[in-house]
Amino acid sequence: MSAAPSAILGIGTAALAGTKIGAVGGPWGMAAGGALGFVYGLYKGIMGNIESQKKGEIRASVDVLSAARTNMAKLSLLARRYPERATYFVWQYNQQLAQVHRAHAQIKIETQGNLNSYIEDGTDILSDFELFLDPQIGTAKIEGDKLFLSLTNSAPISDEEFLYELNLMEFENFPE
Repeated sequence: MSAAPSAILGIGTAALAGTKIGAVGGPWGMAAGGALGFVYGLYKGIMGNIESQKKGEIRASVDVLSAARTNMAKLSLLARRYPERATYFVWQYNQQLAQVHRAHAQIKIETQGNLNSYIEDGTDILSDFELFLDPQIGTAKIEGDKLFLSLTNSAPISDEEFLYELNLMEFENFPE
């Protein structure tokens, strides 16, 4: 259900409930109950929309990190197979790293603020980004080092070696 219809449904339901509860106090009670129900429905609709948007941002950042892990690992393998395209692979690595940094900044924004008390806050995902980007032992550094070593190795690997390592990589990234 999209954000606007869910907000309208919440407002209508809460206003109807407010008029039923306010019926005990007569017409003025119904009006007051309906008004309170309307305000509560509006509040719930707005908060539901914020939660939905935040979860969407968090999911998008997770997708960026997952794709970068896979792509960075493959780039060092591709550089070993096709050393003549080294400049392109380094450029691609830097593009992946820049996307991860942008997603990391977005996750930092999403995990701050006073709305975290009722929304999944994404701090576990933030720690995944921190580990990935750690300058000493992070996956990004390890894959960057592997790419650098691939570029300094003078002998390219054969097609058979390339396919074998690619298949191993696919098996390692197989979802559990």
